[in-house]
Amino acid sequence: MLGAPPARRFASVRAVLLASGTTGQKNLRGLSFYAARATTSCVRCMGSNYSFQRTRYARRQIQALDFEDIGILMQTEHLGSCLCGAVHFKVSGAFERFYLCHCSHCRKDTGSAHAANLFSSTARLVWLSGREHMATFNLPQTRHTRCFCSICGSALPYTSPEMVVVPAGSLDTQLSVSPDANIFTAGRAAWDRDLALAPSFDTFPS
Repeated sequence: MLGAPPARRFASVRAVLLASGTTGQKNLRGLSFYAARATTSCVRCMGSNYSFQRTRYARRQIQALDFEDIGILMQTEHLGSCLCGAVHFKVSGAFERFYLCHCSHCRKDTGSAHAANLFSSTARLVWLSGREHMATFNLPQTRHTRCFCSICGSALPYTSPEMVVVPAGSLDTQLSVSPDANIFTAGRAAWDRDLALAPSFDTFPS
């Protein structure tokens, strides 16, 4: 994890804070303190409920960040919209996982080789406009959920009790992270092999 991009290291630290019950702006200021001082001598600003092992783990994660990284990540904000522009949203917070899912459900509802979804247990989703056009489909007897614009059908984020799920293609702002993994590859399409070897064109080929 120490070799991971700053966004993922920060998300991991926030996960530790959540697990310990010591969340909030006080702890985010504590993260900045550790990043700036790079010290292992003081753990009080991390909260009194920390066990020694959790504190030591979080400290190692935070020392791998510099102060500029922390300042940027604390203000992480992403904007997104649907294809027709009727729905706009904002996601505030760091993404913890970025998965490409090859299961048959995701291939069906995207019409592609895989879904590309971002996951966060701490981010906040805010609908800026068009929430009345948001529709949700839950596939019976599965955990598969799809949120979409009722006008153009574009995939949209949704929230569950555990996390926020954001289709990467729905974001208008640039992502600084790359996918963590391909998942449910047992369901990969038969034609989804060595796609990087296919010719590439900047526009539609003539």
